[in-house]
Amino acid sequence: MGIEIDLHAAIYARLADQITGSGSTCSAVYDYAPEGAAYPYVAFGQVLLTSEDAQIRNRFDALVRLHTWGRAGSSRDVKAIQGDIYTALNNYSLTIANDGGGAVEWVSYSLLRETSFTMNDPDGAVHGVCEYRVLIHSA
Repeated sequence: MGIEIDLHAAIYARLADQITGSGSTCSAVYDYAPEGAAYPYVAFGQVLLTSEDAQIRNRFDALVRLHTWGRAGSSRDVKAIQGDIYTALNNYSLTIANDGGGAVEWVSYSLLRETSFTMNDPDGAVHGVCEYRVLIHSA
């Protein structure tokens, strides 16, 4: 598979393991949220990938956009989830397996949050967006 799929799978696995479950604010992490999904949740947005290949290894600069959604009547739960995402991802050494589970093919050498904000949707939901920059090289 391509780096896009492998990176997505690695981030999804990390978030599903770290920010959902017993005692968590977040109900689920989705690739694409199904209609009627229980709030609050996280959904993947765009992944912008730039190739920065060097002579001795392949490198990529990726910007991963994550969307948080809530309906608690305030932005508190959405901001809490963004904080949980920060704890799970920021400065984490993400291992990116080939084909979402095979041999390690990629290594992240930098994973940092770039932006985070919330806004109110006209339908009453609170929508948060956070973006993480991931620098990756071949193993």
